[in-house]
Parts: sequence; C-alpha cells; structure tokens
Amino acid sequence: MAFGHSSWDTFGASTIVKHSDASMLTGYEKITSLDGVAMNFKSIQESFCPNTGENETCIKGPFTQLTIRGNSGQYAASNGGRWFWSGNNTLFLNDYDGSTGKQNSGALEIDVRDDYLVKMKIALKRPSHGSEFKNSTFNEIVVGYDGILSKDALTTTFLMTGGDKLSIDIDDDWSGTTRFYLKVNGVKIAEAPSNVLINDEVQVTLLEVWKKIEEIDDDSGDDSDDSDDSDDGTDDTGSGNGDDEGTDDGTDDGTDDGTDGTGTNGTNGTTITTQTTGMQVEPEPASKTPLIIVGVLGLGAILMMGGKK
Repeated sequence: MAFGHSSWDTFGASTIVKHSDASMLTGYEKITSLDGVAMNFKSIQESFCPNTGENETCIKGPFTQLTIRGNSGQYAASNGGRWFWSGNNTLFLNDYDGSTGKQNSGALEIDVRDDYLVKMKIALKRPSHGSEFKNSTFNEIVVGYDGILSKDALTTTFLMTGGDKLSIDIDDDWSGTTRFYLKVNGVKIAEAPSNVLINDEVQVTLLEVWKKIEEIDDDSGDDSDDSDDSDDGTDDTGSGNGDDEGTDDGTDDGTDDGTDGTGTNGTNGTTITTQTTGMQVEPEPASKTPLIIVGVLGLGAILMMGGKK
C-alpha cells in the first residue's frame, strides 16, 4: 500500500479539547529556542539527537531519547521510507503491509527530560485498521488523567513531563521498542498487550515546549535583624552611680574625696558594668602603699622636731 502526503491532511480533524492542566505549567516558561536551535520536532531531532541507528540519546533539549526506526522516506513502498517529516513539528510513521522488500513499519520512542514539559498529539488514520488496538488500548487513554488534554476515537493530545515516555511500534517489528506505551505525568496511561498491534499509520506532533524556570538566589547576606542593635553602650559608661560600694568618700585614707564613686573611672571602690554582658565586676582595691610612706615620713618629721627641743 502506497500513499502520498495529501492522504494525511485530515488527521485529527475531529479532535475535541475537553480538559486543561494549567496547574502543571506552574513554574515553567514556554521556550521557542535553545542554544540557537528552534524548539520544533525536526530541529530537536537533527540538532540534539543524532541518528545512530540504535537508541538515539539526546545531548540536550526536552528529550533524553528520540529514536525513529527505519529509513526516512514519504512512501511505504517496498523500497521506500518508514517515516517522514511534514513541516517542522509533525512526524509520520508509515504502516507497511506489503510482502516484498523490507517488511518493517515505522516506530518511534521518546523520553522526556527532567525540568521540561512537552505538549504532544497522536493521530491515527483509519478506524478499520488496527480496530482491536483502537477499541482496547487506545480507549484506555481517558480525559481526566492529569496531563490528558483531549481524546476522541482517533486522536489524543497530552502534556508530558520529565520521566514520561511514548513508544510506538506499528507492527511490533523493532526489538526493544514497545508496541504502544504512554506515560503521562508519571502515570502509565496505556500499554498494548503482546497480541495487539497498532497496524495503522500514526502521526505524532510536537505542539509546544516548556522549561522549568530557574530559581534565583536573592539572599544578599544583609541580615538587618542582626545588625540592628540599638544598644550603643552609652548607658553602660555612666550608669554606675556609685551605690555599690561607690559611696566611699575616701575616709579609708583621709585623702580620697569620693569623686571616684561616680562610676566613670571604676577605681577605688567603684562598680564597673560590662557593656556586652551587663555583669558587674568588683575591681581590686587601690594600693595603700603611697599612704603608708607618707605617714612614716610625717612621723619622722615630728620626731626630728621634738629632738631639736
């Protein structure tokens, strides 16, 4: 069976949007380019997911894997391709049922990278082809699951987040690729059993890409609460009024006039209040040695005067 591009144009015409998951987009921003590469399906595959012929891992962008199986080409003839691009965002996977040449049909496998969201759409072509798949596995996709935006008999639109997966192997031709598997918002939505084939052309479209908004640390380290200490120490320098042993008027030696009892100098019986802790520290008594010397000298003078008499 061979067909041209025009036979795909009516895919998804009856899609009805029934659900919105705007809450899933909180903290994400829509992006249209990344490192100069447009965020369309084709550019992402060509720039970030090199064709290695095996599981094609992506070096960056919204996918960690974007593997397309088979040779590229628009027609599913015996020597033709198994997939082709229509524009930049739609990938067509061909269903080849012929008996000559390469027998494999198209296949696709994508995994979504963390911190990304992608809005995807799947459209099948013929209600009669792969009716068992459509009536069973495809019907497991139900609006109401977080991330399932719309669903009808032949189409579905959904929002995938980091860790989600889509796998399509139309005729179960490719080892390692599941016949059909869809995981959305961390939940397995549908998986085809071993005896059920898609057996129909499949159109996969990338509609939009979002990337998680990076958090900016605005902590400048200026902790105003810590620096706002209104205690400038002025209360500590003159707060001692000499009440604590500061009333001593110097009668101990007959020479102290008691001015030191104000608490400003903190000597001769004054109380020192520390600024940081408020603890009171009793200073050591002032030395009385000079007073003793003066007393001795005075006594000697008196004796000398007495001797002269």
